[in-house]
Amino acid sequence: MRNRSLPAVPLLATVLVLAAGLGGCSLFQRRPLVLCTNRAEIASFVEHFNALQNDTRVVVRFREHPAEVLHRGEGIDLVVGTYLAGVAEARALEPLDDLFRAGRLERASFYAPVLATGAPERRQVALPLSFCLPAVVFLPYSLRETVPSLSISLEYLREHGAQYDQSVRDALVRQGFSPLWEPSCLYLAAELGGARFREVGSGILDWDAKALEGAVAALRDWVAGSGFQRETTFAARYLYLPPSRLLDEKRIQFYLLLSCQLLRALDEQKEEADFRWLSGQQAGQERIFVADDILYAGVPRSSRRKQQAKRFLLWLFQEETQKDLLEIGRRKRLGTFGIAGGFSCLKAVNEREFPQIYPRLIGRIPPEELLYTAGPLPQNWGEIKSQVLVPWLREAVTSLTPPADTDLAARLRASRLGRPRR
Repeated sequence: MRNRSLPAVPLLATVLVLAAGLGGCSLFQRRPLVLCTNRAEIASFVEHFNALQNDTRVVVRFREHPAEVLHRGEGIDLVVGTYLAGVAEARALEPLDDLFRAGRLERASFYAPVLATGAPERRQVALPLSFCLPAVVFLPYSLRETVPSLSISLEYLREHGAQYDQSVRDALVRQGFSPLWEPSCLYLAAELGGARFREVGSGILDWDAKALEGAVAALRDWVAGSGFQRETTFAARYLYLPPSRLLDEKRIQFYLLLSCQLLRALDEQKEEADFRWLSGQQAGQERIFVADDILYAGVPRSSRRKQQAKRFLLWLFQEETQKDLLEIGRRKRLGTFGIAGGFSCLKAVNEREFPQIYPRLIGRIPPEELLYTAGPLPQNWGEIKSQVLVPWLREAVTSLTPPADTDLAARLRASRLGRPRR
């Protein structure tokens, strides 16, 4: 029976009372922003952001290839990953130009060449978060001359490496450096020579054929100087050991690795090693190549919470925020270099904060004008490079009759990984 002792309560009032009472219940909480990445370090960034405020919550969803979610509509609001600036990926991202208006972010705060890579069609669709640089490691006392203060060029490696070579009965027992040791060196040499591989249409690749031909010719001449067969024998006999040990044993004079691995490698060297950034000459000017796997952050067009996602990016790209993130990484001993494994794309963070945490970098932060970047690259660039480009470069450098760049175009077509423009 109805209890007549209780006054009737209008339905709307009842709903309002219940809503007020359940305001803290998860049923009425806003859906959190979903950030997709394959970098474990980003989880600590998100944790710090969530601890600072209660208005916007972010959760992390890990995917091996974050760029793929841009084409699937999986309810993702933020993406942090590499190769987000390809043609297809850029068109699936929300333009971020409004973040540079009304005193929010300043373009001058970023490294201009790196920032430009996130705007392939003159729209800023991806913000570069961090990048790596190729470094040359060596033992200072093994060099006869003073080393340049900031970078070592390919020509320097060739000249001084050859002076270090030593043979016994026409067999190399000591070698300064060879571009054949590390597969990525051939690609770096091509880029520093001006080849500039880039995506010019959806899945369509282009490059500077004349510059590529010149880079290959220079590499062929380099390898011919010590003899390909002698180098092959030396590699089979000694290069099964890690380069750090070969350097300590004075078997080699230089080796290459990326900045994300650099400081740990220097600490593990038994001998007191030093480093410089790898550079090349372009139009008579020194250039340091930025590794092509720049880490970007972007907002998918399919996100239904674009403004909240942009607020997260505004927070992430503040100098003070990144200073805090560096300190958190140091305090928690996360074991990751810099900002998610690389240099920050904010100049002030590298110039002011990195040397305090990493004393070895004092005086070693390269200025903006020396940086050289690759063009926009497709999502599957890693596969294209490892399965087609580097093998072609090695054959072009070591074979008696080098293949033409038209052969590279044919191999790209046959691989179905990319289509050449020509």
